[in-house]
Amino acid sequence: MSITATAVTTAVPTAAYALTTSGLFAIRNADKASDGDFGRWPVFLGQTYKFIDNINKNVSIFDNLAKSDNALVKGATKAANFASKNINGLIGVSSAIKVAQADNDKRKEVMFTETMGLAGMFAGEGWMKKHSDEVLTKIIDKISSGKADIPALKKDWRYNIAKAVAFVGVSIGSSTAASKAAEQVAPTLANPVAPKERIA
Repeated sequence: MSITATAVTTAVPTAAYALTTSGLFAIRNADKASDGDFGRWPVFLGQTYKFIDNINKNVSIFDNLAKSDNALVKGATKAANFASKNINGLIGVSSAIKVAQADNDKRKEVMFTETMGLAGMFAGEGWMKKHSDEVLTKIIDKISSGKADIPALKKDWRYNIAKAVAFVGVSIGSSTAASKAAEQVAPTLANPVAPKERIA
């Protein structure tokens, strides 16, 4: 196989995975921002930048925009680039904004819920980064009765799109599950029940 063919074979599945994850996360954050979680707009900007940048890897559109003489264009491009490289940090800032906006008597509950939501998200994503290939290939191997060519399959763009969808699904699902669980516990932690007096 030629060097060019090898590069294309490697680039296509990688691009499919990157485009799918950034695209789905951009939609997810736009939905959250439109529902009033305004701290998610910078996250949406960063994910959108990553999505478009993955499309234009060989065109260098953003590099050219960053070199523009127009201060507004240059500043916006640099801001989008910064956001794309600091997605998790911006999600943390978004959570901090939600805590700050909460009523004083609800801040402890919101802080606990947001912290657990982030912990769930990072735990889910961390698990997927280590085990997604293992899980997907086992499922495919079982469906195909052991006839699937797994090494070749991993280079297929369709496999990588499925892997990306699974990653985003687990990220969102683990964050949502942790937040929902925290919502049930948060009122008790914020307002603990006084211990009953001992009967003499």
